[in-house]
Amino acid sequence: MMTLAEVASVLNAPCTENFELHGVCIDSLQVKPGNLFIAIKGDRFDGHDYIKKAVDNGAVAVICEKQIEDVPVPQLLVKNTIDALAKVAEKHRLKFTCAVIALTGSNGKTTVKEMIASILPKPSYSTQGNYNNHIGAPLSVLNLNSEHRYAVFELGANHQGEIAHTVSIVKPKVTLINNIAPAHIEGFGSIDGVAIAKGEIHQGLAVGGTAVINDDDDYAHYWDSLLEGKNTVHFSVEEPKDVYTRDLTFTEDGRAQFLLVTPKGECNIALNVFGRHSVSNALAAASCAYALGISMSDIQAGLNAFGGVSGRMTRLVGKHGAVIIDDTYNANLKSVLSALDVLAKMKGRRVLVLGDMGELGDHTRSHHQKVGQAAKELGVDEVYTCGTDSKHASDTFGDAGQHFEDQEALISVLSKDLDSQTTILVKGSRSAAMEKVVHGLMDVNEAS
Repeated sequence: MMTLAEVASVLNAPCTENFELHGVCIDSLQVKPGNLFIAIKGDRFDGHDYIKKAVDNGAVAVICEKQIEDVPVPQLLVKNTIDALAKVAEKHRLKFTCAVIALTGSNGKTTVKEMIASILPKPSYSTQGNYNNHIGAPLSVLNLNSEHRYAVFELGANHQGEIAHTVSIVKPKVTLINNIAPAHIEGFGSIDGVAIAKGEIHQGLAVGGTAVINDDDDYAHYWDSLLEGKNTVHFSVEEPKDVYTRDLTFTEDGRAQFLLVTPKGECNIALNVFGRHSVSNALAAASCAYALGISMSDIQAGLNAFGGVSGRMTRLVGKHGAVIIDDTYNANLKSVLSALDVLAKMKGRRVLVLGDMGELGDHTRSHHQKVGQAAKELGVDEVYTCGTDSKHASDTFGDAGQHFEDQEALISVLSKDLDSQTTILVKGSRSAAMEKVVHGLMDVNEAS
């Protein structure tokens, strides 16, 4: 970490004491002895209300916007604690020379991040959970230490400028935009607005670094002018590029096997995750690793060992032996269509359970209708929806579509008619909390 004097100097905050700090925390309940506590102010909370609790739990210093009485540790006063967090993280990042990958995208970025983490030679660091926004990213950077040889950071955004801010802290050697889709479109105004915001990641590319490009994406060349004169690596499932596939096949349950081709050589990959989109994610991860000079043997071992991410196309056992595909972490039109493609390839009865897709603005009705239409065209047998906007999907699907006002009613009806020949895909935006439906449909022994 840093000393208190170093932190005070970075923030230009008066301080007469000095000692070694051991980690940074913004949650008073998670504070460990020796931590620096930063009192973040949010829309529904104010960290200043928990400073005394943080100190009781072992915080040895505090960054705050107002002095709190009867606190027996140094308080560094700043105008904005979120800005202070960023400054401290950026200073910390400059201490280390490990090779860093930063990635973003509308779909699959957490899966790609975890694939990369599986590949990277140890010791390495990767973003934990969904710590990818203007608060989570700097907190992740503060976990770097001198032992880490590599690191991968996931950067998310719901408005312009957020990635420009976080990438300036991360300072990556390799950058990736996995794809562009109408996700969080309400905050960006249009899909072009999404592309502009995601493109900010390439602006933070280190001198001599490499941008990884998904040549199968409609926006693959949207950032060409931004990357003029920069190193690039292009990947494709569809055609030969720098990194690509040959002899792509799928097992009966939808897992891909292929020959991975790179300028450094070839290797056989057998993925343990479902769908064609997983092949693209694997190529993205392999391309980032290749750009850092990581060996083919490490790339092969990492991809073949990758077992998936909870809530992202995870196969579970449901009641009466039904198969549940849990893809509940989040949803937008493109990710639902990709998941439907997996469902459509399954044998037996195929059921889509869909919660609302959020943050779509003016596209809300049409995107839910497109899901219903796609499910019908792909031969899905039934569509169950829950929420408000998802009703447009079941209505568009037709007679075999049913809508429910609450999850309990949906679970009750669907649970009565499950067997080992049924596959259920459960999907919805984070706000829909469709993981509750997954839990309600699971075999009791598996759920426990």
